[in-house]
Parts: sequence; structure tokens; C-alpha cells
Amino acid sequence: MPNYPARALVLKKTKLNESDLIITFLAQDGRQIRAVAKGVRKPMSKLCGMLELASVSDLLFAQGRNLDVVIEARQVANNEGCRCDLEHTAAASCICELLSKFSLEDEPQDRLFAMSCKALEVLATAQGANIQLLVAAFIVQVTSRLGYRPDLHECVLCGQQVERARFFSFEGGGVICGDCMGSLEGFMDDMYPQISWLAFMLGSTFDRIAGCDVDVSTADTMLHFTERWLHEHTGLRLKSSELLRPSF
Repeated sequence: MPNYPARALVLKKTKLNESDLIITFLAQDGRQIRAVAKGVRKPMSKLCGMLELASVSDLLFAQGRNLDVVIEARQVANNEGCRCDLEHTAAASCICELLSKFSLEDEPQDRLFAMSCKALEVLATAQGANIQLLVAAFIVQVTSRLGYRPDLHECVLCGQQVERARFFSFEGGGVICGDCMGSLEGFMDDMYPQISWLAFMLGSTFDRIAGCDVDVSTADTMLHFTERWLHEHTGLRLKSSELLRPSF
């Protein structure tokens, strides 16, 4: 079996038997790798501490018939803060769950790895409502990079420029102008605050998002907003996000 090296981010761990795990990775070129880590569940395993969720390692794989096998691992970034409590773990799980759904084994995706590593690095030290906001920002930034970017400047119904958008269509893929809104039947809430936050998240770095002033209610609203966007355009629902819901 030929061997090959790869730097990769741990996305998911699945029990295979008493001592082995199947681990899903995001490789540096944006491809997904699924490999068996043999004996990793044993207390004395050398691989055990190298393959934590949301950590990054330099790995050596042996190519297998069905699944590759992890031979060696040297940790590059532990991101321990992503697993320091339930809230951080849930947030990191959301990011990793989304990546495990979007990444493909035979399709490299430029910059996905670097973007994901940065998001997890920032998440590891984020506090309070900024944790939820980072997840919301990651959802909309990743979906935008993969072709599902919301239109925040032109009405999705008539194409007219919208200066101060107040209405948003998840189904249509972006903002609706006042003229088109007036011709529609039914009532739509004024969504200017959500649209403003969405524009901020799309145009900002993760560092800036983690440092902004946001309350719990707003962060939770934006997490709902971006999850609805995700489901509308990809059909995905993030199971991990349920643990991020605040208790008011």
C-alpha cells in the first residue's frame, strides 16, 4: 500500500470497533479524507491525543482498498479551547459538521481549509454571544464561497438597486425592494437589523466578528437566520446547533 502525507483538520470520529475509529478529515487542499485510526481508543495509543475534534495534524496515511489508514500523526494546532466547555464544543461541532457535509473526497476546494482553521482558532478564545455569531458567520461565509451567496444589493424580484434593504426572501436568495414588497400579498417583517448583520458577517474577518459588541438575543437570531438560509439552499440542518440555544 503506498503511503502519502497530508495536513488535515479532524471533522468527525465514528466508532468502528472496540479499539478503532473511522475519522473524517478536511485536508489542506480542501478534499475530504476518511481513514481508520487503529488502536486509537486504547489508553496507551500514541495517536489518541493527536486526533481530537477540531485539531490539525500532519499525518501519514497508508492507502487502503476501501478506507485509508492513519500511520503517524504530529499535531500542529490543538485548538483546545474549542473543547473547553459545552458551548465551545457545540460551536466547533457545528463548524466541523458543516464541513463534513460540504467537503468531497475527490474535489479540492481552494481556501476552505485555511478559512476553517482560522474560524476554529478564533472560536477557541471567543466568549459569550460572539461564539454563536462566529458559527452564524461561518455558515454564511462557507455557503457563499460554495455558490450560495445572498444578494444584498439588488432586488431578487426586479433587479433594482436597494439602498437600505428592509425585506429579505430566503427562497428568492436575497433582498426585496419596497416596490416589489408592496405588490406582494401578505405581511413581511422589517428585517433591516438582520440584513445589516448579515452584510457585516459577509464582509468581516473572524477576528473582527469575535471582537464585536453583540448581545445574546441578536447572536441567536442571526444563528437562526443563517441556519434557515443553509437549509433553504442546501437542505442541511445542523444537529449540533441545538446545544447552542440560549436559556433566557
